[in-house]
Amino acid sequence: MEVKPGIFTFSLFTPRPVQCRVPTGEAGVGQTRECISDRGVIYQRITSYTPYEHFSFVMEETTLPVVKCTISSIEEDFVLREVEAVEITRTTHIALQPGWRRIFSPLVYLGIKSVHRYVFRNWE
Repeated sequence: MEVKPGIFTFSLFTPRPVQCRVPTGEAGVGQTRECISDRGVIYQRITSYTPYEHFSFVMEETTLPVVKCTISSIEEDFVLREVEAVEITRTTHIALQPGWRRIFSPLVYLGIKSVHRYVFRNWE
């Protein structure tokens, strides 16, 4: 998925998504998914994959400094349903590093919401 450029204001710490891809070209359980932003990459392992219906993944590693120091895990789940159009339900579970929870919980929540809105607005 390539994200189209658009006018959107991100905070100093929120990365702007550029592209998510499976480098091997073949999506499937156990494969690596890369989510590339303007500030680094999040590498995810695909844990569930049913084409055009469901996929999920967990963060394995990242080059994003703000994610490395504050977030211990990210798990995402997408469910696609075709009603009159395709309906996508995205669920994201994030665990923060101990000590950062009280300070960063609201900021992480707002940052993830910003990223999700941006991606869904630009989804093809």
